[in-house]
Amino acid sequence: MRRRVARPYGSSIPASRMISLLFGLAVMWMLYTRMGDPATWRWLGYAEDPEPAVVTVKTPAPAATVKEELLIPGPNDLDPPELASFQSKLELVVNKAPLKPREMLLYWQLMEWACTQKTRDLEKRAITDASFSQVWEEPQKYQGKVLKLRMHVRRVLQYDTPRNDDGTPSNELGLQKIYEMWGWTEDSKSFPYVVVFPEKPEGLKTGPDVSGEVVFAGYFLKIMEYEDFEGKKRGAPLLVGRARLVGPVSSKPAPSDTGLYITIAIVLLLGAAAFYAYTTFQARRAAIKPLPLNLPELGVFGGNETPFDAQASDSPFRIEPLAADEPPPPAPKPAPVEEPTPVSAS
Repeated sequence: MRRRVARPYGSSIPASRMISLLFGLAVMWMLYTRMGDPATWRWLGYAEDPEPAVVTVKTPAPAATVKEELLIPGPNDLDPPELASFQSKLELVVNKAPLKPREMLLYWQLMEWACTQKTRDLEKRAITDASFSQVWEEPQKYQGKVLKLRMHVRRVLQYDTPRNDDGTPSNELGLQKIYEMWGWTEDSKSFPYVVVFPEKPEGLKTGPDVSGEVVFAGYFLKIMEYEDFEGKKRGAPLLVGRARLVGPVSSKPAPSDTGLYITIAIVLLLGAAAFYAYTTFQARRAAIKPLPLNLPELGVFGGNETPFDAQASDSPFRIEPLAADEPPPPAPKPAPVEEPTPVSAS
């Protein structure tokens, strides 16, 4: 039998083991890099060393001051001439269509109305029983009316208002920023509302992915058409007014790279295991020698042919001698011989 000499760093190492070794080193490097990041261990609660305790006399904290709402003196829908002026421009509004430049006259008029009143004043005289389907089917009935919504916030965006050449806001109210919020109510379910307000409530975060609850009271303008993430055209009621926070609002943190590293490691390990199994199977398959097509015929018991190869053994039926202390086997009994029967003379 040919002896195979194993060379630790030579050609005797299969390629599958070398690739598995490289994959293992890559996984260990990723784990080492990830474990070296202090942010990985923040969930344990020991990200920072505790500071030594210092006994101090705490003074009572001052009472939190409530931020005053922005109020701009001016007319609103409670003034009959102002309301008549708004209603005369409603023919410019086209429902279930994108917001057009000619509709911005009414947009800023409603913004002015919202800036002249506080949030609680708008909520007191707002319509609270208008469902989403009613507003969708009869938008003309609710244009210029104050509606109150309890919204589940999903997105809050901040925009700069148009500016003049000297950098000052071009709107008469002097607003430098406006806020746009998207969310749904218990009645609308998956159909969102879009609301615009001049002042962000304290604690409300901005971002494309926000979670929380807000009460909004504002004037309904139109059903505005928009495109969803799939490019389909949909519609959402557009309101202009004021909002207040009624629940904790938080923005979702950015996704961590831990899941990516784990996924890459799993994929690499599975690939290495599959490659190793494939190469091992091929090696075993190559080691199996197929039988020849023409096999030598075996001898037949009887006649002059022997069932074994004469070269393999000189006496294939050789009987081994008995041991000295082993009694010989009993001799076989002779078969009885029948005596011939005498024939009597007749």
